[in-house]
Amino acid sequence: MTDIHSVQLLNYMNLLKVPKGILLNFNVINLYHEGQETLINKYFEMLM
Repeated sequence: MTDIHSVQLLNYMNLLKVPKGILLNFNVINLYHEGQETLINKYFEMLM
């Protein structure tokens, strides 16, 4: 996964005003350890 994928997911999360998003890469051997990244919206971080 590249940085552009993370930025695109954060942009969609900001537009939809959702607190969390999961970025998945299915082109890996172990999806749980290597293929997922959880991102938290900056507005949700301020509430915690």
